[in-house]
Amino acid sequence: MLIRRMSSSQVISASSLHDPTDSPLDDITRDNTTRDDKTGDEQIESDPWRRGRAASSIGRAVHAVLQDVDLTDPTTAELAGLAAKHSRAHDVAGFEEEILNLAKATLETPVMRRAAEALAKGRAWRESYVSAPVGDSGLILEGYVDLMFEDDDGSLVIVDYKTDRTTDAAEAYELQLGAYIAAVRTATGREVSDAVLVFSRRASEALTNGTSLEAAQHSVSDIDRSAAQAVKLAEERLSAG
Repeated sequence: MLIRRMSSSQVISASSLHDPTDSPLDDITRDNTTRDDKTGDEQIESDPWRRGRAASSIGRAVHAVLQDVDLTDPTTAELAGLAAKHSRAHDVAGFEEEILNLAKATLETPVMRRAAEALAKGRAWRESYVSAPVGDSGLILEGYVDLMFEDDDGSLVIVDYKTDRTTDAAEAYELQLGAYIAAVRTATGREVSDAVLVFSRRASEALTNGTSLEAAQHSVSDIDRSAAQAVKLAEERLSAG
């Protein structure tokens, strides 16, 4: 799905508004010529520099599985096949089971069940590119929304998947969701009633521990404020050059 309303102004990516303070790839020097042929956890332990790269690649593989899987009736067999396919595509062979478990747990969260119901009615869209001028300066916010669906009242719900290991990143991502909210509102002329982060690892842990999956998702606390803050930050970055 493509949602676009363009102008000649400068473009800022929604994802750039989330600025991780502790990236696993920061300050890491690596020599690709020293890599061996191990895969999976064994390789991660023998090559510590690969932890950050592998985590990122696993995250991309999980996203790819969730983009391809039948949300309305996902089966373990389908998920396993997609996990195997995308583990190879993202160079993380040996992590198929982790990718499968993360994707499966994500699908069990309450917001994903709502999305599946909307998709069955033809009212859900995955990996949607959105681009629109926002704010007084007319800057363009753009990004790819993992999942968007129409709620029962006709408003839109934005869903973004995260595979971070951290347990306190929810608020840090609200600016990214705020940018999506602002862009989607402008591009579609429709109200966004909810924007939800789904933390795949939290969901997997909840299933393992038998605890509530509600804790694996985080809704933006104030839709309007989040959108306004995202636009303000984007304009400040634009003016700073």
